[in-house]
Amino acid sequence: MSVYLGQWYIGAVAAGFDALTGYNYHSSGFSSEIATPISNMTATESSTLWPRFINAGVYYIPVATLNWDVRPWSSTPLTEKYFTGFGKSSVENSVTTLKKWILDHPSTVTKEKLGMLYAWNEYGEGSWLTPSELLKDSLLQGLKSGLK
Repeated sequence: MSVYLGQWYIGAVAAGFDALTGYNYHSSGFSSEIATPISNMTATESSTLWPRFINAGVYYIPVATLNWDVRPWSSTPLTEKYFTGFGKSSVENSVTTLKKWILDHPSTVTKEKLGMLYAWNEYGEGSWLTPSELLKDSLLQGLKSGLK
């Protein structure tokens, strides 16, 4: 059985792909407010987004969005939506949730039990869990704690 997930899904299956993944689902986690707690993104991914792939007919590699804040490079920063609360505990929570979802859905995920992390920092540098002057190595510590 398969489920309709959009034109890209149909094209991927028709082309012979045996696994699907995503990239950055940040907009699906936003609330109606401009500032949304990052915990909302984690809850949305695990309860709404990832389950859409359970009966897709191909393996799914779930993606956990760790943060999103476009304001530093936006031309309209006061109206841009963003997440709040990014730090060690939010990274740990996202990784723990991702790991649990993977373990709870063994027939949906790849045999390697792969998951992806999408991290975005306040400087717009893309993937980011490296130490910084402000956060030290707390993000890496959150990652390590979530993988235990």
